[in-house]
Amino acid sequence: MNLGPCLGLPLGAPVVGAAPPAPNPNLLLWTEEFDNAAWTKTTASVVANDTAGPLSGSTADRIDYQAPFGTATQATTTAAAAGAEVHLDIFDVATTWTRYEISGTFSAVVYVFSVYLKQTEAGIGGRIRLQRSGGFLACSVEDIGDVGSCWACCAQLEVGATATVYVRRGGS
Repeated sequence: MNLGPCLGLPLGAPVVGAAPPAPNPNLLLWTEEFDNAAWTKTTASVVANDTAGPLSGSTADRIDYQAPFGTATQATTTAAAAGAEVHLDIFDVATTWTRYEISGTFSAVVYVFSVYLKQTEAGIGGRIRLQRSGGFLACSVEDIGDVGSCWACCAQLEVGATATVYVRRGGS
């Protein structure tokens, strides 16, 4: 009997249940709509579709911070019983679209949070944060002390240590 090299099945036999791996899913909801209720805003508001985004056909939302340390946060349904918060402080958000990313280990699984950001005015600082919140993972785009604005587009949370190709996701 001639066996296939990987599966140990006879050549030409149907492979039932085997499918190519799917792209790494985005664990966030409303990944381009920071104005959606899935993103909780604290001393921040969002102007939807304020400018052209970095990807073909995308638009970016402007996050206006009314007080220092304002946030736009999304809590996920991804359980996280253990793990330490990770964040990246961006002391001068780029004037061109830049994908910022951080990775952290929660409940023995490595996750990466990435978001495209662009400043609206000189000197705006920001922070992206990945943390546990109420036993689940939460992702934030934050101000680090300046009252101002930045544009945000295309947030992604995925399993792995480095960001992969962005996958848009609407509601549940």
